[in-house]
Amino acid sequence: MPSSGPTAYYSADTAADLDTVFQQIANQVISCTYAVDQTPPDLDQTYVFFQQTELVPRDTGQTMGWDFDPAAMTLTLYGTYCDRLKDLSVTQMNVVFGCPSPPIL
Repeated sequence: MPSSGPTAYYSADTAADLDTVFQQIANQVISCTYAVDQTPPDLDQTYVFFQQTELVPRDTGQTMGWDFDPAAMTLTLYGTYCDRLKDLSVTQMNVVFGCPSPPIL
């Protein structure tokens, strides 16, 4: 990802600078919207997990949690859930379709 500044590269003279550069790049390339190849059979039986243990709530108000857009066939995370993906504090996300209750991962 080229820099948007006067040069096409990122300058990092220290480890802290390098961390800042990686965060800037991650914020540009990490998305909170994911395409799915099939419509979930029942959104009430669809679960999103972070790190295999934290259940992300569905939020049809689209402010804090996840929601599904059937027209676009996308699942999008909102609020701090999206922020945590972008700041790399969450490194694993799982989506489970078709379970009557949250599965034990």
